[in-house]
Amino acid sequence: MKRKRDSLKEGDLVEVLVQDGPRQWTLCGRTIGVKTLIECISWQDNPDLINDPAHVCMQGQLGLITQVVRNKLNQPLIYELNFSNKIYYCKALLAEKYLRKI
Repeated sequence: MKRKRDSLKEGDLVEVLVQDGPRQWTLCGRTIGVKTLIECISWQDNPDLINDPAHVCMQGQLGLITQVVRNKLNQPLIYELNFSNKIYYCKALLAEKYLRKI
């Protein structure tokens, strides 16, 4: 599988997308401990919605990339994102899949 070229950089405004399919996946942010973004099922229009105080659904949210952590080969590893003055960290693989530059 060929990965697309790194197109996200510091200062970019991004939107959190949802993947199409029978079970729609998006990103959720952890509210307890290290604030990381993880892959989860979309909470929008979900009949089996459970109120989870440890996670918040980020679908449709706008965020600003404030920092990109890179490896020795200059490939992105982790993105630091600012969503309404809340800082979250997202792995590059998830960012490529769920973040769209505006």
